[in-house]
Amino acid sequence: MKNGLLNYYIVPPVFDKVIDEINAGCNYIVAKDGKFGITKADGKGSMSLPCMFDRIEGLNTFLDVVKFKAGDKWGIIELYGNGCAKVVAGAEYDEIYETGTPFLLLRQERKYGLYRYGYILPACFERIFVPEILGWIKVMKNGVWGYVDEENKFTERLDKAFLHNCH
Repeated sequence: MKNGLLNYYIVPPVFDKVIDEINAGCNYIVAKDGKFGITKADGKGSMSLPCMFDRIEGLNTFLDVVKFKAGDKWGIIELYGNGCAKVVAGAEYDEIYETGTPFLLLRQERKYGLYRYGYILPACFERIFVPEILGWIKVMKNGVWGYVDEENKFTERLDKAFLHNCH
């Protein structure tokens, strides 16, 4: 038996399961044949991303971002107000953690990076400190604490560091 959903918008009964509403009701996480995808809430079953992922999870901190799993690695999908979705970080991370700030912490082997909507700091740092409101992202590279400049490069100089607004 196929499942659909009627809740202001319609998801037609062509999926094995409707998992969750995301993106303020513009999209739904759905499952079909053991794979996960994202459908638009257009009543037609139009797919934003096909059912090709091993798992998709919504995030508590973000309405317009979800993480997905392919094999044993995680990636990031951005969602847009028109119901479209795009993979912005491929399945290359061992884990993606919420931080309680507008950043997600990305772990790749024993290195860390960050994601914020439209911004990715590569996972090449041993440790990262994320400011809660406004400040500099502090990072450790080769055992030395420093900052990230505007080109996502390590610098020990505060005057070269990029100031992030964390709202």
